[in-house]
Amino acid sequence: MVFASRDVGFNPEGRMRHYTVYNTPHPDYVFERRVDLSAFLREMPDVGSTPPEKMPFTEKNVPLMGYVCVPEGDGPFPLALLHHGNYDYQTDSAAGFIYLCELLASHGIVAASMATIWLAFDVDGEGWPYGVEPRIGKRAIYTLEYVKQFRAWNEQPDHPLYGKMDLNSVMLLGHSTSGPDVGTATYINQLLEVPGRPPDSASAYPSIPLDGTNGLGPYGFGIRAIVSIEPRESAFDVDVTPYGNPDLSVDYFNIEASSMGRWQYDTTSRVNPDTPEATDGHIKSQWKMYGGLHHTFNTLWNPDDPQPLPPEDQRTIAKLYIATIALAVLKRQDAYREILRDHRLASAWLPKDATLFSLYQDDQRLFLQHHQEPDSFPEVVISAPFAGRVTTTPNLRAERVRQRYLPYMRKRDAYYLALSWMKEALSPVYTLELEKITATLDRFSVISLGLGQGVVEETSKQGWLGRLISQVLQVFRGGGQPDAKTCTEQPELKLKLVFSDAYGHSVTFDVSEFARILYPEKPAFIQFQSVRIPLARLKAAGVIVEELSSISFVFDGSTPGVLYSNGIQFSL
Repeated sequence: MVFASRDVGFNPEGRMRHYTVYNTPHPDYVFERRVDLSAFLREMPDVGSTPPEKMPFTEKNVPLMGYVCVPEGDGPFPLALLHHGNYDYQTDSAAGFIYLCELLASHGIVAASMATIWLAFDVDGEGWPYGVEPRIGKRAIYTLEYVKQFRAWNEQPDHPLYGKMDLNSVMLLGHSTSGPDVGTATYINQLLEVPGRPPDSASAYPSIPLDGTNGLGPYGFGIRAIVSIEPRESAFDVDVTPYGNPDLSVDYFNIEASSMGRWQYDTTSRVNPDTPEATDGHIKSQWKMYGGLHHTFNTLWNPDDPQPLPPEDQRTIAKLYIATIALAVLKRQDAYREILRDHRLASAWLPKDATLFSLYQDDQRLFLQHHQEPDSFPEVVISAPFAGRVTTTPNLRAERVRQRYLPYMRKRDAYYLALSWMKEALSPVYTLELEKITATLDRFSVISLGLGQGVVEETSKQGWLGRLISQVLQVFRGGGQPDAKTCTEQPELKLKLVFSDAYGHSVTFDVSEFARILYPEKPAFIQFQSVRIPLARLKAAGVIVEELSSISFVFDGSTPGVLYSNGIQFSL
């Protein structure tokens, strides 16, 4: 069903003629409310330039509109709201996600795809230095105003949705540039005021209340999960609001098809090196497929572009992942968490020839290594509360590498471990030698490693920055285009893990038994895969987990290689 503010008035002969569907919404889903975004938006931009065409509304009365799918029954149902990203303004991008709305409704969730039109673009950016104008804050506010409209229906006795929604169980989904937006909305959802748009670049930020006095807010919805569908992270697309882009503390999920970036995953629910045993009580997960395209998640974006992974297969994977999240988090069906922990459990529903990565971090975890220690620490250490030392054979190099964030993002940098080796007759070995473990481990069921193979050229002597520049140049020269066949024909990483305890018991596992560590699809991106080894397997081999004394990575030295790690943790 189409919902919309009353009398939006799109011209059927104009450039926005594809939006005339909103001129005649379903009779039960037409309403008076509009949103005044003038505190964040200088003016509503024109459509086109030859000649320019005015929108049928201004920044002071922006309509709400989109598509909604409602489950059968009395509820109460969770709510899922999808926010499309940037694309041609003449395309009704919201319609490209109806397939996900229908899917979620079939699982007992009210699902809506919101139409943001030109607001998806950074229309106020010209002439403003970064960190001055809250360009994208308006998009997060706009998202929350949509949720507020559903709250109004939930409280309206004569409306079909009256009393049918559980707004303590909300999921926000954002594609492309809207991936960061839903994260920002989750943050603003907790606030009573936000900085607005200064009248000029020399002025202070005005404080905009979110208590309803000016029509914005109040919010405070129960946002239980956000899903970023291939979120963009370039300098022109991330949030530059004056409050920065804070780390998120929410159940976070990310699905990608062309390696656009993973900064949101890395900075959500990450470990605090000062309190490494603390957890914020949230899970996070990521699925990445080989051979897909960024725009294929939306059925209307460049539908005829060729890609190695068939478009329907890409959307099938997206539907499986998003339905699993909805059932696990919104519907609180814990059995579906197992698919988030290990995507192979869903192999019967996955496209036959699809190649998939998955990452998972549980809300119950304790890191042996997280690599987020301050710069004052040595390059590579065992993380507190564990103690010990790291050793390597002479033919292996171990270094901690930094993922830097631009200053206006106001984020603490992230770190990875990078292991590299050249072709050698002897196997390169990286070992964690552990002192006696004092932490309690009986609540954990697996030891989980996040591993990702790097391109072999990274073993050169040019240093991390030089390697990064070389990788980025490869992408811009065309070397980063998706080619699933080539990537999967590259050698799969050969790695054995050896676990030993203080009493001389040991067991060796081939990593390929638990996960495939494949070659990167693009040279400038690392694709991590969770390798989850049940502690029961160690115990069955006689290894006493509480007395674990060492973990060794034994590589095949017959070929050069690079391996990245984002941590080792005891987990569920």
